[in-house]
Parts: sequence; C-alpha cells; structure tokens
Amino acid sequence: MKFCPNCGSPIEEAVKYCPECGADLTDAREQDPSAAPQTAAAATTPQEIPVAKKKISGLSITAFVLSLTFIFAIGGVILSIIDLAKNKNKKHGLSIAALVIGALFSLLLVIGQTSSGGDAGKDAAGTAKDAPSPVASAAVSTPSSSSAPSEAEQKAAYIRSCIEVIYKDVARAPDSFKGTNIRIEGKVIQVMESFGTTTLRVAAASNGFDDVWYVTYKRPDNEKRILEDDHIVIYGECTGIESYTTVLGAQVIIPALKAKYVEIAELSVPEYAVNILRFDIQKEKYGSSYEYTAIVEVKNTGASNLYLKNASFDIENSAGQLLQTDDFLVYSCPDILLPGEVGYLYTSYAANLDGITDTEGLVLVPQFDAEATYVVPVEYEVAETTLWDGKYGVTVTGRVFNQISDDNSYLYLTVVYFDRDGQVLGITGTSVTDLKAGKTASFEISGLSMADDFSADDVADYLVIARDSYYGF
Repeated sequence: MKFCPNCGSPIEEAVKYCPECGADLTDAREQDPSAAPQTAAAATTPQEIPVAKKKISGLSITAFVLSLTFIFAIGGVILSIIDLAKNKNKKHGLSIAALVIGALFSLLLVIGQTSSGGDAGKDAAGTAKDAPSPVASAAVSTPSSSSAPSEAEQKAAYIRSCIEVIYKDVARAPDSFKGTNIRIEGKVIQVMESFGTTTLRVAAASNGFDDVWYVTYKRPDNEKRILEDDHIVIYGECTGIESYTTVLGAQVIIPALKAKYVEIAELSVPEYAVNILRFDIQKEKYGSSYEYTAIVEVKNTGASNLYLKNASFDIENSAGQLLQTDDFLVYSCPDILLPGEVGYLYTSYAANLDGITDTEGLVLVPQFDAEATYVVPVEYEVAETTLWDGKYGVTVTGRVFNQISDDNSYLYLTVVYFDRDGQVLGITGTSVTDLKAGKTASFEISGLSMADDFSADDVADYLVIARDSYYGF
C-alpha cells in the first residue's frame, strides 16, 4: 500500500497521481502503515516532500473562449462556475476571467435586448402598435409628415424662393446672379420652338417693357403653347447672359433665364366706379365770363391694373345738350390704377365756359377710356415734405428720390389736398426733369385747381403722388 507523500492519503499501487490532492506519485516509495503518521508529519516539511504543480483544466479553457464570443458569453459563465466547483485542484485563472468577462457581456446583451424590445412595440410616432386608434379613418387619410411634398407644394415652395431683380444689375454683373431663382413678368416678343425646348424673348413689364430677357423653357406636353404678345409670369433660375445674332447680323447680349414654371396671364374686363367730387362754377376774377374747376374720382374695382386715358369733360345743360367739351386742361392722376386704388380726373386750372351766360342747371359729364393693362407703374420715394402758405397759395415742398437703376427724364408729381372730413379740396402738381438713378431732386408745388381760396390751416392731410405716367412706358 502506498501513501501520498504530499497529503498522506492511502493510494493504489498503480496510481500515478493522488486522487485527493493531485500530487505526482511516480517517484513515491512504499511505506509501512505504522509509519504513515511520521510520513504525514514529514510531508509538512517542504524540503523533504516536493509540491505538485496544478494544471489548467479543459473546462476552464472552454469557458474562457465562450465568454469572449459575446453572444455565448452566458455559456462561458456557466462553465466557469462548474469548473470552479468541480476541479478544486486545478488552476482557476481562466475560469475566473471567463466568469468576469462573460458576466459583463451577458449584462450588456440583456440591456440591449430590453431597449430594443421596448421600442419594438411602438411605431415611428412612439405609440404602441397594438393600441387601438381613436379615429382609424383619420389615421389612414392623414398624410405622414415625412411623406414627399406634392407637385403643387413643390411649385408653391419654388415660387416663394424667387425674387425680383434689377435688370441692369444682372446685365452688369451676370455671374453674381447665376443660380438665383428669380421672377419676371412681361410680354413675349419672340417665340422659337425646337426639339422640345421653347426659346423666348420677353420684355419685362417692370421697366415699361424696355428690358428684354432671353428665356429657355421645356414646356410640359399638357401645357398650352406660348405665343407672341402673350403676357406671362416666369419663375426660374438666372443663367447669367446669353448672346444671339439678329437678322441684320448684329450681336446682342442680354440677361438669360432658365424657366421652371411659366404662367400665361389674362387681363380681366375693366371695372371701375366714377364719382364727381367737385364741379365749381364762378366768374372770372378779371372778366365777366364764367369758368369752372372739376375733380372726378375713379376707383379701380377690377382685378387688373387700369389705365385711364383720353380724359375730357363735357358740359351739358339740364336737357342733356352738349354745350362744350374740354380735354386740353384735363389730367388724370395717376393714370395707372392698381386694383382697389383710387385716381382722379381734374382740371389743372380753371376752364372757361365759352359763350355760356346761364350757368343754372349745368352738368359735368366726365369722358375717358379705361383699359386693363399689364404695366406696373414705378413709384418713386418722397420724403421731407412740408405744407405752408406760399406766395401763390398753399404750397408743398419736399424731395423725391430715384431708387431704381434707370434715369427718369420727366416725372410729374401731384399733390391731393384733403379737408378734415376727408373730402378733396384740390389737386395740383409740378414736374421734375432729368432725375438720375440713385439721385434726389427737390420740388415745390403751389397753385390749386379749385375756385375757393383756402389756406394751409384748412388742409387736414395731403398726398404726394410720384409715379411714372403711362406715356413714360
């Protein structure tokens, strides 16, 4: 019978390792049972009995490998625990490492599954998928906020992105405007169609149809063709400048535009209301004949701009018989009215009633032509106005500024005077010549187109109109 030199346990003859402590027994000698206590006591002395080395078990290696795979980390934890409990006489470094690593990975895996599982039952809006919808039909018919915009929405957004530009600025520095979305309104003066592309020359209305643009447009098949003299509104991208050769061989360079949307505008039927504000008859100050002054209000009640032209005043008797007509001293102010705007027809000075001695029952009949127009008048800036009693009656002084890029050779300014009841007292005007672009000119307006004299104290309000006349276009 052998005894383990390390722990003193009895062992079989053929055993090479102690089943209790795992000591190597290949060199152990046989001992008498009575000597076992002595041998056991002697075994406590390290110099006499060598200590066996502990080996790493295969179970611990497997546990360590599994712990590093993240997905099977929980298996590594289980195997490491089994190894620690079963193989007490083996090295346990790998098992301990497997236990720590596997536990950490298992914890992360559980957290990840919990997080994804919480969101799995919710839709993109964060509501539970299984939760009943309070209004099922509304949920189906209401478009998602993330859905693509419709064609109409895309067009509206593009139109909003377009800006108005000054023609001369583009002509001078075309590269600065390349890629800019712009809006142009004007009249088509030439149309060329080739290979699905429509090329236009368009005279812009913003400057009296003097500024011409080179426009290219791929017209959709479902849109109407664009013809010469059409008035169109264009939304597109500025491409700088374009050159072309005229039929006479001249080279022309003008600003260019690649149109994305083109709308053909149609003028509405002219609609307006007329109201005679004043018809004053009096004797001449230095004679025996009669004279009159008149002010007629015209309001544009239609949807298009309204052009007033060929204004005159007929004087009739109570029987409707025409006694005389005057057109030389009858003015319109302004002559282009925007929708909803009010204008005036008036005598600039008192007009003579030639040969009329009986003024009883005389009737004023205003005559004028009114037509819809695409022309957009230029309104100049007026500032620093002052009302006072001058040598020739109530006088207004001030300054007018040319804020556009073009010179104005002749600009007529008009003042409309109102009393405390908002009624028109009189209208008069003056002209400013050679107003350069970006420059300011001073003006003084005096003299009234009315019969009765009044002072600045009678004027509760006044309006200075500085707008281009139609003939300026």
